[in-house]
Amino acid sequence: LRAVAGLGPDAAGAAWQELVAESVDRGSRVPRTETVRVAARRLVRAHNLDDQGRNGLRAVVGAVERSWYSAQPTADPSLPGAVADVRQSLNRNAPLALKAKVLPRSVLQPKPPADTEPGDE
Repeated sequence: LRAVAGLGPDAAGAAWQELVAESVDRGSRVPRTETVRVAARRLVRAHNLDDQGRNGLRAVVGAVERSWYSAQPTADPSLPGAVADVRQSLNRNAPLALKAKVLPRSVLQPKPPADTEPGDE
């Protein structure tokens, strides 16, 4: 989250990776073959994000796409707040079990190969 707060050149990517890790911790992997927009829709459905979470996620997706495609990508100053909004929505609508808080899946399990789909592991 430091990279997100620092608003450096990798802030958008760090924000996205944080939200993917939050999803994994809640039992829902995001296939690396999915586009950011498709993966975001998956996160909304899988974790029942509320309006605050959906709006924050929309802002993060926009920031990621700008970081990839803009001629002069700069991090949006609202990015840390957008990530916080998504995380708060996740905590409200898909709270972590105690075991997941102590032993998060995103830390314990290595990432699957790029061509692995959820359930194929």
